[in-house]
Amino acid sequence: MIARPGLMLTTNRLDDARATLETFAAYESKGMIPNLFDEDDEPHYNTVDASLWFLYAVWQLWRRDRSMVGAGVIDACHAIIAGYRRGTRYGIGVDRDGLVFAGDEATQLTWMDAKRDGVAFSPRYGKCVEINALWVSGLRCVAEMIGDDPLAEEYELLAGRASDAFASGFVRTDGLGLYDCLRPDGESWFGVDEIRPNQLFAVSLAKTPLMREHWRSVVDVCREHLLTPAGMRTLSREDAGYKGRFKGDMIERDSAYHNGTVWPWPVGAYCEAVLKASSRPPSARYEAAGALSGLIEQLASGCLGQLCEVADGDEPRDQEGCCAQAWSVAEVVRVLSEIVRSE
Repeated sequence: MIARPGLMLTTNRLDDARATLETFAAYESKGMIPNLFDEDDEPHYNTVDASLWFLYAVWQLWRRDRSMVGAGVIDACHAIIAGYRRGTRYGIGVDRDGLVFAGDEATQLTWMDAKRDGVAFSPRYGKCVEINALWVSGLRCVAEMIGDDPLAEEYELLAGRASDAFASGFVRTDGLGLYDCLRPDGESWFGVDEIRPNQLFAVSLAKTPLMREHWRSVVDVCREHLLTPAGMRTLSREDAGYKGRFKGDMIERDSAYHNGTVWPWPVGAYCEAVLKASSRPPSARYEAAGALSGLIEQLASGCLGQLCEVADGDEPRDQEGCCAQAWSVAEVVRVLSEIVRSE
């Protein structure tokens, strides 16, 4: 769902985009779409974000060409919203404040999903920042698509309640952007103050729950702590849990996978946030293009036309993981096209 806009919409492969959505819609179950098809007979549903990215992906295609989004795909969107509100697998549900919660200490339901021998190396349970940005965005996207349907008003009201809770819960008082997640502590919730790139989606999404006055602080903190020529670090170097090398045995690599290791794909959200938050469009385009320059150079080296999965957080920044990662390439293609169009 994340790679699809860059690979299919930017490149005008609209039939492929429609077929992808229809395939996943056909496998909707308990308000979720699969995050994995493999050799097993049954698809896997162990993620909280795939279904919310689906809502956003449907809206992106609908905005491009409304005739491409059929009733079956819209029905899947309704089923996802209903499933989350009702409660579904892995403790996923919607709290009284309208925010989505999921998981526990042993689960790995977001894209930061490294887990081995029962240990989740980046435990992000509770109310995660990008999950709730996607939830609010998804509600508003579906409301727009269904127009005069009575459910549209209901979705907008729920999105409004969740947006209020988002502002009061996720905005840090120290000016360092947003909390990465809100974690349960008895009857209350506290903010986890790890600086991670997940907060960028609260700015980059088209229908963000975050007020404009906070956009700049998110961009600034991510630039200072996370931005590298190869993409975004997954954790600030100043955090005690930071690991600057994706090296060693499987346990060592998994422990670093989302705790400092650089991933190219979130730079798409960073660039989009830069473009949105700036009051000076020419300088914003220059900054966003600069953030992509190292990755554009990589396209002409190594695995030609491709971008790697990850890189070390520290210099010298070795390219690691698989040599060709779909969302790495897709986000560079998508955002570079947006920069060109905005000139």
